[in-house]
This record gives sequence, C-alpha cells and structure tokens, in this order.
Amino acid sequence: MLRRLGFTTGIALILAGAALAQDASKDAEDVTLYRVFVGDHAGAKVTAFDLDKPDNRWSFETSGQNKLYGVNDGVAVVAVQSDSDAVHFFKSGIKLDSHGDHSDIEIANPAALDETLSGPRPFHLIDHHGKLAINFDRGGYAEIVDANELSHGELESRRIPQARAHHGFVAPLGKGWVTTVASDAPVEGDALEEIGTVAVEGMPYNIAVVGGSGKAHDKAHDKGGDDHAHAHGHSHGDEQIYKGYFEDSQIADRPLSDYAGDWQSVYPYLQDGTLDPVMAHKAEAGDKSAEEYKAYYEIGYRTDVERIAIEGDTVTFYRDGKPTSARYADDGYEVLTYKKGNRGVRFIFRKSEGDEAAPQYIQFSDHRIAPAKTDHYHLYWGDDRAALLEEVTNWPTYYPSELSAEEIVREMMAH
Repeated sequence: MLRRLGFTTGIALILAGAALAQDASKDAEDVTLYRVFVGDHAGAKVTAFDLDKPDNRWSFETSGQNKLYGVNDGVAVVAVQSDSDAVHFFKSGIKLDSHGDHSDIEIANPAALDETLSGPRPFHLIDHHGKLAINFDRGGYAEIVDANELSHGELESRRIPQARAHHGFVAPLGKGWVTTVASDAPVEGDALEEIGTVAVEGMPYNIAVVGGSGKAHDKAHDKGGDDHAHAHGHSHGDEQIYKGYFEDSQIADRPLSDYAGDWQSVYPYLQDGTLDPVMAHKAEAGDKSAEEYKAYYEIGYRTDVERIAIEGDTVTFYRDGKPTSARYADDGYEVLTYKKGNRGVRFIFRKSEGDEAAPQYIQFSDHRIAPAKTDHYHLYWGDDRAALLEEVTNWPTYYPSELSAEEIVREMMAH
C-alpha cells in the first residue's frame, strides 16, 4: 500500500495518457496507463506496477537505497544510490510518439539495463535537453548520459571533470556546460576551460536552465494581437510542443511558404520495404512486432498522391504523374484537444481558384505551432473543413523530394 511515509522512499510515476494503440488486426483504440516505480527504503530493490492493474508487477535488484527519477519524458527511470556508490537504469516500457494530431503509445514490460554507473557518492541528477547530468559529489566529476539511448537499452556517457570544489551541479548549456563552484580561483589540473563566470550572492546550489535559440516575430504574427508587442520564440526540438503541450500564447499564424517546396510521399517506401528498418527500430522499444507496426503505418501513410509541389500560393497534387493545381489562401488554424490532454494545431488553407478536382481545403500538421520552415509534414485534404478535423487515423506524410530513400530512413530513425 502506498502511504505518506516519514522516511525517504523513492517513487517515480510514469504517466501515459489516452493515446492510440494499434493492433495489426484492429482499429486504433485509446489507452491510458499509469506505471509506478517504488524505491524500497529498507531493501536494495525497485518495484514497478501498473496503477490500474497492480498485479502487473515487476521487481529489480539494486545496490542500495534508491532515489528515483523519471527521465526523458518518462521513457526511462534512474535509480541513484548515493550511499552505495551506484546508479542503475530502467526502461519504463512506456513511450509516446506524437503525430501532432494524436499520440501513439508503445507499451512493453519494464526492464533493467545491464550496464550501470559506479563512483564516489552519486547525488544530484539533472534531466535537460536529452542529457542527464549525474554528479558524483566525492569524485569531482559528473557523468553525462545520453537519455535517448536509454530507451534502446544502451548506456552512453561521458565524464565532465572538476578539480575545484563545487556544489554538485552540472547542466548542459548549448555546446558548453554550466556548473556551480565554491570559488572561481584557478585550480591546477582542472580540465574545464572556463568561458565565463557569474557571481551569485549566498551559496549557489541548484541549477535550472531554460531557453534556446529561435526566431522572434513581432505582434503582426500574433493571432488577434494585443496592445503590447510580444515575440514568439520556437525551437524545432522543443519536446513539449512536439508532444502537444503548449500555451495558446505560443501559437502564431503560419504562411503557406512554411511548406514551400517539392515533396514526396513516403507511402511507396513503406509498400516496397524501404522503411522496414524503421519498423524494426520501432519494434525494438515497442510492444508490437515490425510487421504490426508496418500494418499500422499502412493506414496512416496511405495515399494516391505521390508528390506535392508548393510554390507561392499554388499547390499542385500529382496522381500517377498527372497534376491538379489550385491557389490557396490562409483560413486560420484550429487547436485540437485530445482525450489524454495534449493538443495539436492544424494550419488550414482554403481554395481560392483552380482545378475543380483540387480539394477545397488543405490542413497541415507538422508538430510546430509558430512560423518555421518545415522539414516534413502530415497533410489532410477534402471539401469539408470540419470533417477533416475529425480525421486522426490517416495522415499522408511528405518529405522533401530531394531526399533519397536512405536519407528518409535515417531521418525517421533519428526522429
């Protein structure tokens, strides 16, 4: 039984809201799963169970008392054992893959990684932009772990040494690192190349780093605007926006030029087996076989439009090499809210003139919510604006025509 305890017990709760799970022989269904990891106070073990079905239970041995951290958006759990000089890693068995308008959930049993870290008194852990900084307080260094590789059962790390006295925190900052130190006086043998120091009164201890690089736009880009100009910064790697968690104030109108270019459908590559390595890669961390994933994406990628060209306000669709063109004008955007609480934005354009066979509406979804040149997108098209907003199972996907099949495979596997 879980109760409020008067001593330290590590608990990590992995949340997976309502997302689409796909069986090869069934339609997609909404699934909600909460998985709890509990670090034992008396014994050297971690227990995991599913909150809705507590009998779904797993137990893992560790080296000592655990402090647990859910990392990389819940894909992995880290057990820091300060008194036992050890750090253990677990795959949570839950992974969400956002498609902008919906999320796919992959569910598997949790598993402990074979590899661990050891060193003098690991203590603080910072999870930031795909990197985990684990400070070893009595070792004078931090181990930097690639959080993304943990989901594949791999432990990749590098060491950041500090010969000077420090207060236990290292965090990635762009291509460099920010640390807290007791003094900025030079120390012989310090491997860090200092590029700047900021004095902070008191005894600096904890660090939180936010922000990034992006383009700022004035209020002319803001939907509705207000009396004060304010900027929209956007990072293409923003995991929270990518997964569908953002504020309304972050959304901005987007021009058709964000999608300009010549684009190829990835559906033929799924059909001819080119994307088989991608499906196998998904199966390594997922709860379905490569064949089941292929059946799922068969529904998602399916289309008879093999190519799309966008130039200015003209969009040309190619079916069997035959073009159908029309001009399109901005028709705003719609914010869709899904059962699990995340959201997506469809950027919509309405036909102003052109071939009769061209669709009346086109709706773009590319995981972005403010002006930015896209690198791929999902496209919905038809003559009923409202009906298109209900479509979440078929999302024809397009990558630049200049990319080779091998390059698309690499892009997808890195995604």
